[in-house]
Amino acid sequence: MIGADRAVQCPHRIALALADRVSPTLKKYALNHLIGMLKPGEKQMIGRMLHPGRANIQCSSMGRLFDAVAVLCGYAKREIAYEAEPAVYLTGLARNWNRSAKPYRFTIIRRDGLHILRLTDIIAGIIHDLQAGVSRQETAMRFHMTVAAATRKLFTLLMKKYGARVCGISGGVFQNPILTGQLPKAVYRSSRVSCTDAGLSCGQVLYYLLNEGYHVSVSHRKN
Repeated sequence: MIGADRAVQCPHRIALALADRVSPTLKKYALNHLIGMLKPGEKQMIGRMLHPGRANIQCSSMGRLFDAVAVLCGYAKREIAYEAEPAVYLTGLARNWNRSAKPYRFTIIRRDGLHILRLTDIIAGIIHDLQAGVSRQETAMRFHMTVAAATRKLFTLLMKKYGARVCGISGGVFQNPILTGQLPKAVYRSSRVSCTDAGLSCGQVLYYLLNEGYHVSVSHRKN
């Protein structure tokens, strides 16, 4: 995230950082594509900030990935007007694609005991499609199908690892009906508490109560 929290307000910075991580060629495409969104002098400043460090924070947020892909698919505001605006734009594009769409190639790796979704092939595939003239609507839908497929794969890996028969999902992106419609029946999401960041405080209280030995009754509903 170039400029740390500032990148949340200016999602083109996230798109540039992701393209830079994939390859110099794709970074050049992204810069040319987004040049109209950059303020005078910002191109040089961002170039100096691309290397990981204090000004370029690595981030695992799925919401920031949606922001970046939205920018690549045409979201053109320098600054967002409200939270999740780029993701709403991207989902709107996908809804206007009424045919099937194949997921992009993706890879899930193991590192330090964690399963990590690598973004290299996904971002490269998106930029390749846009360069080839594939419509923004189809590209947006392919991205949604990729996230859904990767989520299903992660569920399979984690359920096998822990011997679980069901999984729970949370996070603002799982308010997205395109994604939730692609998930298996063994997936649950919160029904009384928001699955967005607003629900974090409730989760913290629940964690505390459980660790203190309190009995907590939790209701759930299928996705």
